[in-house]
Amino acid sequence: MRPIVDDVEHRAIAALRHAVPEMEESYLDLVDIYEDDVGADVVFGALADLVSDIVLGRAHDQTVLTRCLDLVESLAELGDPDADEIVAFSFLDLLPPGTLAAITSSLGEHTLGVLDRLESGDLGELPATPEPP
Repeated sequence: MRPIVDDVEHRAIAALRHAVPEMEESYLDLVDIYEDDVGADVVFGALADLVSDIVLGRAHDQTVLTRCLDLVESLAELGDPDADEIVAFSFLDLLPPGTLAAITSSLGEHTLGVLDRLESGDLGELPATPEPP
């Protein structure tokens, strides 16, 4: 059993359900599958699938894509390490390279910052502390 969903995950999932109602059916399917173990990693992975489907023209339209990316940006804006990990590892890292390339110009400043840190391997690292004199 996975650990209890923490507050950042809970808020991220609630925000996603509110901002992207098109995900509700998928969310409920995930709850059926994972029961109480559904977390942001799974839900934002499903969001990555939806974004990919939109980019490939298999689902919805640009308005839904914009809401999806705005939601991700609002999560990245928190500046919280847990939120950054959701954005990086549960969304950006799960996008196919072609989808990521297609949406990069539409990503917000904070999401781009998370992407840069993900690609450079710096995500989750603490700033170096200066050596004492």
